Amino acid sequence: MTGRQLLAWGDLDERRRRRGPIATRMLVAGVAGLALAAEAARRAGWFDGGGVRGVPSAALLIAIALAGLVPAMFGAPYRMFWRHDAPLLARLPIAGGALWFVAVVRAARATASGVLVVVPTLVVAALGDAAVAARAAALVGALAAAAIALLPAVCLGAAHVVASGKAHDLAASVGGGEVPLPTTSVLGALPGAVIAGVVLAAIFAAPWVGGRVDATGPIILAVLASVAVLAALAATAAAPRVYPLAMREVAALDRQIYAHLEIDPITAVERAIKGRLAEDARPVYDRMARLVRRRYPLVAFAGVAAAITYIAVGFVGPGELAAWLGATAAVQGFLAAWLLRALTRPPLELPRLTATLPVTPSSVASARRAYVAGWSLVWFAVPAAVAIAASGRPATAALALAIGFAGAGTVSTLTTLRPVGEAGQSCQS
Repeated sequence: MTGRQLLAWGDLDERRRRRGPIATRMLVAGVAGLALAAEAARRAGWFDGGGVRGVPSAALLIAIALAGLVPAMFGAPYRMFWRHDAPLLARLPIAGGALWFVAVVRAARATASGVLVVVPTLVVAALGDAAVAARAAALVGALAAAAIALLPAVCLGAAHVVASGKAHDLAASVGGGEVPLPTTSVLGALPGAVIAGVVLAAIFAAPWVGGRVDATGPIILAVLASVAVLAALAATAAAPRVYPLAMREVAALDRQIYAHLEIDPITAVERAIKGRLAEDARPVYDRMARLVRRRYPLVAFAGVAAAITYIAVGFVGPGELAAWLGATAAVQGFLAAWLLRALTRPPLELPRLTATLPVTPSSVASARRAYVAGWSLVWFAVPAAVAIAASGRPATAALALAIGFAGAGTVSTLTTLRPVGEAGQSCQS
């Protein structure tokens, strides 16, 4: 099977299972981009009545670029190894080159949606100052290269580390032989560290984007784009040999890990939330908490990164306070909505198996909502409250956080709504 054939079958399965046409998702991304562009124009003074078309600040441009493209980066390991069809693909004799082709195309599609969110703001910047817009576009191009080429290559490398047994040795050395760390965490930790580096590179390029004479910005972006291209070339060469084995090993390790959930008890915060649930919802919540930590380590990483960002921005109090807080909250809102959906699908939830257990659907739903609410409380509400209190502009900070979190959550939900009648089809298939 070629890469194009595999992609076509995957697209057909996506349409039948849960997601609407790609055009619908692009339309929603475009609407979100227009809303952000309107806010950028307002901040640039377009609506003050003076007829002067100002240019958005570099901080605002970078914040919108990160809000549009970082979610595409976070999705890289899930598109490659943790999709619903990954266990099936791991059992089929599919060439590694075909798997890699599909991974890159899906990364490009996700990146295109993110770029569509940013493009209207770039147009606003171009009408105010073409030079600033060109530098911002160069930044977006570097971020897009990282999302399309660098992150899939890093994920493939991390999976190779897991498949070759090196991750087991590393986990044993870190745990001292006494704490059994899950080797598949490498698939979340390594891409997460790379994403953090990409975000830092964008922040360091901010003075150059704003117009300051500084060679650091273009050098950083050139290095980022070059590393992305080189990583993609290396991954393309290694994929025929590495990808099939990595896919099989990750699938096998997942099954082994799920069979020993008693290794990692839930945290103190999760125990407190569990204690407030109804009796029949508590074991469901317990299972979800253990599975999410095993299956999606990037969820915790993203929460920690966002919490640190809120607190740092709140205490620093930059001029574009609302932009930084709103962009970070948008990433978290998107992730919270995604997590709420992920808790309804395999492997976190097996609807047919759950239907045979003495658990009511309302108990499963309440456990699901409780988990997402707890995650949002710990990683969004608490650090956001600290940022609001420390910012000196509590009303502005609170409004930016609320709009970013709720708006991105709504967009995330709208882009993945099931067409009418599709849910029944998926259950019967």
